[in-house]
Formats: sequence, structure tokens, C-alpha cells
Amino acid sequence: MIASNYLIINKKAQKFSDIRYAGHALVFLNEEGRPLNYGVLALDDSIYAIMCCDEHCALALVLDKDGSRSVEIVMWQNGETYLESKGRIAEITNKRISVQDYKFSSYAWLVAQKLDEGNRVKVVDVIDESNMAVCPECGMLNPAGSPYCLDCGAEMN
Repeated sequence: MIASNYLIINKKAQKFSDIRYAGHALVFLNEEGRPLNYGVLALDDSIYAIMCCDEHCALALVLDKDGSRSVEIVMWQNGETYLESKGRIAEITNKRISVQDYKFSSYAWLVAQKLDEGNRVKVVDVIDESNMAVCPECGMLNPAGSPYCLDCGAEMN
């Protein structure tokens, strides 16, 4: 459990004590109730993807606005507040929040890098490898019980 709430914008962290919803925007407030520097997050079409890590009570938002990409991470100290905020953000943005493991931050930065390179990517949920089978030909993970590899078509044993 972390000691405070954090808003991390392009790897620079600021503590916040509260969030206010203003239409389709989040306003992050410091302990004095004033907005943080760059503490307003528009929940609009500039959000390319949202990833979450429930274990760390954190969201990573990949932004793609006017050719500029960034990653904003919000970490909550309180799990209940995190779940409430996560639900509200999903409702406001009308976006699916992809479930990730503890590497969610690295994954968000990789997505932003792909956008910088001009590639659009699909964000998927993390895979539980214990429920997967490895293809004997190409090594690709496939759902357990698949008769053929979804990547190379080889017969699964």
C-alpha cells in the first residue's frame, strides 16, 4: 500500500489529496484544495487507452492528442476510492479499461512509443499463462485445449 495518492505525468509524480469531476474532466487537488500543476485531465477523445492494475490501485491513461503522446498514471492509497474512480472514469470516457499486471506502466509507455512510430495498437488484457499452452512449432501461447496454433497453424499436442 502506498502512503499517498499520486498523479504521475510523464514520469513526474505529484501527490494529490482529492479529485473533483468537472464535466468530462478530472481536477486533481493538493492538500490545500488547490489544483495541482497540470492537474486537469480531460476525459475526451484524446484518451487512446486506459489500463488498470487492481493490485496497485492504479490506472495508466495513454493520451494521443494532436500528434503528442503522453502517459498519465493515477495511483490511489485507498482501494475503495480507486474502484469508485475507476468506474466513474470508465463511465465518462465510455472506454474499456484493460486489466494488466504490475507491469502496467511499462506497457502504457510501449503503447505510447508505438503511437509515436505511427502504429496503432490494440490493448488487450494480461494473459494468465497457467491457462495457456505453448505451440511446439513456434512457441506462441494459445488457449488450453486449442487443436491448432492460432499463430502458425501447427497441430497442438
